[in-house]
Formats: sequence, structure tokens, C-alpha cells
Amino acid sequence: MDLSYHVDWPAAEAHLRAFWAGERLSRPPMYLTVPKPEDQRTAAPVPSSGEEKYFDKGFLLRNAEATLGNRWFLAEALPTCSTAMMAGWLPVYGGRITADWDTVWIHKSFRSWDEAPDWERDWDDSGWRQLVETIELLVESSAGRFFVGLPPLLTPNDLLSVLREPKTFLTDLVDEPDLVKSALQQMTLNMLRMYEALCAIIHRRFEGIHHHYPVWCPEPLITVQSDVSCMLSPAMFEEFII
Repeated sequence: MDLSYHVDWPAAEAHLRAFWAGERLSRPPMYLTVPKPEDQRTAAPVPSSGEEKYFDKGFLLRNAEATLGNRWFLAEALPTCSTAMMAGWLPVYGGRITADWDTVWIHKSFRSWDEAPDWERDWDDSGWRQLVETIELLVESSAGRFFVGLPPLLTPNDLLSVLREPKTFLTDLVDEPDLVKSALQQMTLNMLRMYEALCAIIHRRFEGIHHHYPVWCPEPLITVQSDVSCMLSPAMFEEFII
């Protein structure tokens, strides 16, 4: 696998393979980058809106080319397109997203469980299709220069909590536990389906994978988290999250 934005990717890849295999290393893996001299840099594009900054695939490609091409990547630093990370929040079961200059907001999408999305089918919404198109463009346009990794799909518990609104989600754990569990189980299957689909696109040109932490791994890799769990008791964490 060639990544021309790295000064010696074959050596970095060998070091990371040894790290994941648990071999004894002469030093730990390191993430080191150095800015190029100003006369060798390309000006990064300026977005016209938060929507363009986070979701426009053409802008994301131009920004990746500029920001990655303006640095030397050393040691095990992975030249990767991280500008598409927030695009991983696009699949929201038909819900509504607002992007401003600093972040992305997912709005409450159903007020009662009678209005809930079809958890088996609605994952394949316009946001998911936009994410697929974005990753496809980045992968095909990387041209051996930089890596394209997995954007951080929101884990089911955190996504459901914002689609329902966190305060309401917490009372649902008491009032509608079976509906919550059923939704989370199906959403987990959907997330795995999306994970596999995105990996298949990435593997058209690349070996291995990385998630939103820029650490390359030769095997499937994912991070799991539960932000909403900071408001749960240990028993509810065990029941609904674990």
C-alpha cells in the first residue's frame, strides 16, 4: 500500500504490524508530523458554511489534499482524511441535522414511540447515501497519497438518545424499556451493516483500517463508547448498554 504523503510508509506499516502482533519493539509507535516550509504549502480552502465544512464531499476532498499535503508525516503518523469525520453523523434514520461553524447537531425526531422510525429499514436514509458517496469519492480520489478511514458512526445508545432527546430517553429506560432494547438491538445490527459496507469501499484501494483515532491497523478495528452512560446507574448501564 502506497501513501506518498508519508516519507516512508512501508517502514511505518511494518512497525505497526509488529505493534498489533504484540512483538517487542525498539520504540513505541509515534505520531509525528512537521509542517512544510511556507513556499511548499497550498492554501486550505475556506468553507462558506458549516454544511459545506462538514458534509460537502468536494470541499472535504480539497481540504484533505491541502492540509495533508502541507505536512511531512513521519514515524507511524498516518496521512489520513480526517476532514470527513463529522460526515459519519449523517445517517440519522431520516432525522434532521444542523451544521454550524463549530459542530453538528442532531435534532429530536420523534415525540412518541408510535412515531418512531422503522428501525429495520430507515437506516438507509439520504444521510447514509450521502456518507457512502463521500467515502467513495475520497477513496477513489486519494490516488495513493493519503488513507481514508472509517468515520465515527454514532453508537446506537448515543444516537437513540439524541433522536429521542436525552431527557426523554432517560425516562424511556424506566417507562418503555422493551421498546428501547428492541430499538438498540436493531440499530446495532444496522451499525455493523454500515461498518461492513464502508470497509468494503475502503478496501477497494487500501489494506487495513483506522477509525477516528489515526492509528492504522491491519485487522478490523472499531471504537465503542457511550456518552449517555454518564447519566445512568451501574445497573442500567449493564442492562441497556453492555
